[in-house]
Amino acid sequence: MKNNIKGDEILIKIEHFEYKREDGTLLIKVGEVIAGISSNKYIAVPTFLMSEAREEFIGYGETSEDALFACLVKIKNVTASEIIE
Repeated sequence: MKNNIKGDEILIKIEHFEYKREDGTLLIKVGEVIAGISSNKYIAVPTFLMSEAREEFIGYGETSEDALFACLVKIKNVTASEIIE
């Protein structure tokens, strides 16, 4: 993919997943770095309404599925209010 981004910029493609739980529905955004340099190819960030999760609940991986499941493991048995800042 040819791109015109600057060296310190990153372009990320986003997929959305809904995780329906007793305490509400979390939206998990899984991002794939498609241009630029990042230490992680994929990142999964849980969100609730307009707020994103604290860093400790973000999943990382070499594939979209790895990042998503890393995130799910971290948020298992944790309330939405604890996950979101």
